[in-house]
Amino acid sequence: MRKLIMMAAGAALLAGSAQAQTNLPSNVKPTCTVDSQTFDGWKDGTVITPANSTTFDDSTDCNFYIWGARMFLWLTSELSATDKTLVYNSDVMLDVVTDPDNTDNFNFVALESDSGDVSQFAPRKEKSDDETGTAQTGPDQGVLIAPNGGGDNDGTIVFYGVKANNVYAYYASGVQDPDSGFSADMKNYFPTTEADLGVIRAYAKKAFRVDEITAADALTMEIKTSWVEASTLPNGGADYITVDARIDTFDKSDTTHKSWPQNPAGDDVTTKMALVGMHVVGSAKNHPEMIWATFEHVNNAPQNSYVYIAEYDLSERITLTWLQPVGYDGNGGKTWTFNADPSVSSNDLPVQQVIERQSSASTGIVADTGQTIGPNTVVRINPWGDHWSTLMPPEEISFDYSSSNHITRATDLISLNRSIIGNLKSGDATDVRTNYIQTGSIWSDGGKDNIPTSGADPELRGNLRLANSTMETFHQYPDGQDNHYPQNCFGCHYVDASDTNKTDVSHIFDSMNPLVPPLQ
Repeated sequence: MRKLIMMAAGAALLAGSAQAQTNLPSNVKPTCTVDSQTFDGWKDGTVITPANSTTFDDSTDCNFYIWGARMFLWLTSELSATDKTLVYNSDVMLDVVTDPDNTDNFNFVALESDSGDVSQFAPRKEKSDDETGTAQTGPDQGVLIAPNGGGDNDGTIVFYGVKANNVYAYYASGVQDPDSGFSADMKNYFPTTEADLGVIRAYAKKAFRVDEITAADALTMEIKTSWVEASTLPNGGADYITVDARIDTFDKSDTTHKSWPQNPAGDDVTTKMALVGMHVVGSAKNHPEMIWATFEHVNNAPQNSYVYIAEYDLSERITLTWLQPVGYDGNGGKTWTFNADPSVSSNDLPVQQVIERQSSASTGIVADTGQTIGPNTVVRINPWGDHWSTLMPPEEISFDYSSSNHITRATDLISLNRSIIGNLKSGDATDVRTNYIQTGSIWSDGGKDNIPTSGADPELRGNLRLANSTMETFHQYPDGQDNHYPQNCFGCHYVDASDTNKTDVSHIFDSMNPLVPPLQ
């Protein structure tokens, strides 16, 4: 399997702030915020430190969203004022790449940030026959192409990658080592406690001579990302997190626009790639199913209608709170990375499906039946990862503001995104991370007995139709269609109720080769 190659050098974090396309209403009720003192406490020099997952408090939806936000900021932090390498591209994170001797398996590859080694990106596990790094999730290996002004049969291809952190790598290695000291129970569930972490630390010291695991309190993490060529974006991607990369190229000369063969390896190119999406997935206290949080650039795509809780202070003693609907935001002269449709005029367009035009094949990219290869028109069908069949409750006055529901969760996410962006801007208004938002997170009710067995599991909590518009573009759950569409992350990342091994929520875990111990 050929890979999208990312270089550690050239990571760009600071640039001018983009004009946000996804609106975050300013009158949102501040139900989920991080005050400046708390935010400053997250900092260690230029790095936002990771959340301590061993002490995670799962009592509120907001705490899950804050966990995801802090992890995203940690992964996208620069190591120091002089070393612009992102934590994401440092030796805390390991690339997941195909084993050249057994293409059904993967290897962990460590990146030594000070040696000039190249960081390697590979497609998701379930795409073991994808040779290009362009295949999305789902059974048909859809390829997402963004319009870039080149016409209906051109555009820029989205590439995908997977990484795991050091704790994940030591844990996966120990599960396969009969001398690791891991109990049977520990091998069947992702670690969630300080005691679990202690066993992993001891194993890393014994087998790999690692005295201390960097950022170990983050516990086990998988990171999935999506990228486009920065040169196709406004200002050359100056408003994006970018890394230099070597990517595969394709022959687009077919006049029927049915096939883009992959060019030979020698025709790959070095270019700057811009981050458009990231899944942050990690275990935490009481959550061996892992928390699944997703982030997008604000310019990715418009979204359907939703409702949030608004607030207005009438005086020092009276605060008015009400439900505020927001219409479809695909019109109004905005420019979206993945949507160039100028014909939309309705404020409440009920977009229910994104049409897939092409898929990844072993030879390159091929048109789907009845389609030609070209850009997709993308919409975030389920805003803030939830179901919006009716925008307003039948009686607004009877709405339960204290429950967890689609409206309170949207309010939490809008509130937190505004809070995080405000804190970033107060430190450096040019931090490009102000152009990224969390669009949702999902988890279970918690505990080892509540590992999801489907995307409709009654134990699921959070944003129950979660999808990233750049990673699950063609498999966002639409109303009235329940065939092959997963409702959320756990529609694919589930376990059978009879399975002993609950780490199967990860699609790569069982296929990872263990780390190679150092020579004795």
